[in-house]
Amino acid sequence: MKKYDNYKDSEIEWIGEIPEHWEILRGKEILKFKNGYPFASNLFTHDKNEGFPLIRIRDLKSANFSTFYKGEIISDALIEDGDLIIGMDGDFNVVKWDKGQALLNQRLCKINGRKNLTTNFLFYCLPYYLKIINDLTYFTTVKHLSNNDLFDKKYIIPSLEEQTSIVNFLDYKTSQLDTLIAKKQQFIILLQEELIAVINRAVTKGLDSEAKMKDSGVEWLGEIPEHWNITKIKYQFNIQGGGTPSKENPSYWNGDIPWVSPKDMKQKEIIDTIDKTNLLGIYNSASKIVEPESLLMVVRSGILQRTIPIGINKVPVSLNQDIKSFTSNGSYSIHLLYYFIKGWETQLLEDWIKEGATVESIEMEYLLNFSLYVPPSSEQIDIVKFIESEEKSVLTIITKTQQEIELLKEYKTALISEVVTGKVDVRDVVLN
Repeated sequence: MKKYDNYKDSEIEWIGEIPEHWEILRGKEILKFKNGYPFASNLFTHDKNEGFPLIRIRDLKSANFSTFYKGEIISDALIEDGDLIIGMDGDFNVVKWDKGQALLNQRLCKINGRKNLTTNFLFYCLPYYLKIINDLTYFTTVKHLSNNDLFDKKYIIPSLEEQTSIVNFLDYKTSQLDTLIAKKQQFIILLQEELIAVINRAVTKGLDSEAKMKDSGVEWLGEIPEHWNITKIKYQFNIQGGGTPSKENPSYWNGDIPWVSPKDMKQKEIIDTIDKTNLLGIYNSASKIVEPESLLMVVRSGILQRTIPIGINKVPVSLNQDIKSFTSNGSYSIHLLYYFIKGWETQLLEDWIKEGATVESIEMEYLLNFSLYVPPSSEQIDIVKFIESEEKSVLTIITKTQQEIELLKEYKTALISEVVTGKVDVRDVVLN
């Protein structure tokens, strides 16, 4: 893309030079604001048949909503399709609303262009300005945006005709990039599903396609190799829970023993934790030392609605009360148990979750008496090696694809900033 013929100093340090014919105007000359309203939370509902759609700051990232308001409609807080919404705290997300009429809660603001600024052009240039504001407030305790922050800023504005050219160009290009990003994200989902299918087959059918089979007795497992033994989890593992050393006693904390809580259960290998305790804290609580190569499982957490967080500790650790450890004392590999749970996670959630609990939790009686199908030790080793090899290959592709997605997102951001600040001229670009 070519540059403009002539440039001038914008007098805005972080923008630099701009096309000579572009204007420099303050926000109060070109922006219209309408702040959200502090609606009473006791009138909130999640039933769309009982109230009017209400947008809260937590909804911006998904550009959607799940809260409805049963009280009086405040017209000043009403938004419609085409309006821009800004979150006034945190990351200052900008969303072009397209879900119909809704109410805007406090900490949100509706913003549109006026006079010689179109809202569509503002949609592309505003995130760039907000990023600068965000960077400038990075070291403040609370990131809060006020109307004056935007009113007082200087903005560089091309002509209305040129704004239209820029918007058309960016609509076209960002749509292409978004489509490509979505395809790569879908590719990752397909790879993950394929890996789960590979794990499922390996942990329940083995690697020998010629092996004679028998009914497992579990509908969702189907048949298993005839020579595999059947046992229960409680016969194969030593299981222990944990506890929390008193938070009111600082001498129990900041030690060198990792203390695993659900927030640490985000990877397969558990090596380090956010919080650490010491022997004094362990001796004065229900927590115990768990030796390496144990399977750790979250057994009480809201996350159990969707997944069973598990990992294998590679160093001695202690646990909080929402986690159990499984140390093998029999013939079933801890690594095979890890993959069995990963492969059949959805079905195990249905079988293990305790009904009627305030917080989702695993019913230990169901888990302990769950049947395991045990291959010979040498076959277990081969199955685990096969899965690890397949997993490594798939994760390599996923990592590469994720890197490509990040590069595409960075390119999209850079392209928008280059265009809306006049570093390139797109007026004559042919879109096809």
